[in-house]
Amino acid sequence: ISKFFELAKNLQVIFTVLFGIYIAFSAFVGFTSGNQLGFVAADVTTLMTLALIPGFMAVMCNKQAIERSMKVIFWASAVLAVITVLLHIIIAILNNNDFVYNLNKLINADSLGGLAALKTGMHRIYFKSQIFFQVAIVYGVWFFGQGSRKQKIITAIFEGIIFCAFILSYTRGFWFGLGIAAIAL
Repeated sequence: ISKFFELAKNLQVIFTVLFGIYIAFSAFVGFTSGNQLGFVAADVTTLMTLALIPGFMAVMCNKQAIERSMKVIFWASAVLAVITVLLHIIIAILNNNDFVYNLNKLINADSLGGLAALKTGMHRIYFKSQIFFQVAIVYGVWFFGQGSRKQKIITAIFEGIIFCAFILSYTRGFWFGLGIAAIAL
């Protein structure tokens, strides 16, 4: 709020607000055209993360804040990646459909993600927070270049675990996003 006028002049914020107005208008058109409210809400909520841009820009205004957020994203992603890989291993070892069904039910109950059986016999393990894996992989490469020898080893290990969990998500959109980010960088 204290940086409102500064943010109001930023082109990224201006275009984000204009896009938000377009989304609201599109939602209105969709609703008045007779589309189900659930479909309209689903379309809008997928883009709601863009509303975070002004706040993100106001908070991430110095090097220390940016580095701290990079570390939080990387290490939180590393924890989620370890959980994902361990679940993959446990599911493979147990080979128990009841366990998979109950685990999927537990994950779905809080809308955290889900499991899906693939034709190969493996399971797709998806958590909504895995979208941060793309960012964590990019940050991990940066951390690797910045750290001491010991930090590089630790970063490389967790970077590998994150990348493995990233693949186990079987989310082609994530893979495509990482590819675009790699090309852009």
